[in-house]
Amino acid sequence: IGERHAQHRIALADPLDGEVEILDPGREHGPQKIGCGGGVECAHQGGPPCVSSATNGSVLSMNYRHAYHAGNVGDVLKHIVVARIVRYLQKKPSAIRVIDTHAGIGLYELTADEAARTGEAELGVSRVLAAEAPADVAELIAPWREIVEAENPDGTLRRYPGSPWLVRQMLRPQDRLTAVELHPADAETLKDLFYGDVQ
Repeated sequence: IGERHAQHRIALADPLDGEVEILDPGREHGPQKIGCGGGVECAHQGGPPCVSSATNGSVLSMNYRHAYHAGNVGDVLKHIVVARIVRYLQKKPSAIRVIDTHAGIGLYELTADEAARTGEAELGVSRVLAAEAPADVAELIAPWREIVEAENPDGTLRRYPGSPWLVRQMLRPQDRLTAVELHPADAETLKDLFYGDVQ
């Protein structure tokens, strides 16, 4: 990252996943940006187009909101795999605990402004649900599909279960879920969703 940045607090993340801010008011070079190039640059020198800059503070802040991307093709693949893993672990009667470190808000309204802006669910969950899957594929995706369809009982896709809500619907009485979210507003929404739920 260069000698002039060595004394600053630096954290790298996948910039395609969201905007990452490095905050350190005590430096001489101005706020830094992390962009798609993966490098760090001083804000006054410009940088890659999809960047976020910080102006003050001294902590790492992440400005990623999954509501814009809920139900996209990556979500669908991830959630199908998660559902299969949970079902596999439940073959034994002993309890399992699922720890979701990037929980988001848990349940997404696909008609909300955030999801409507990107339309990513149209190319993800909508296409998968509309496709005529071969029998072996249909069996593979069945645990995920059942939960998505249960959230949309009239057949119109309006809600998409994020991983914590998906997992919660699959838990047996002895199982537990720990859902963690960094973004303050999303964390509050997540708390409201699971309010009173002891599992």
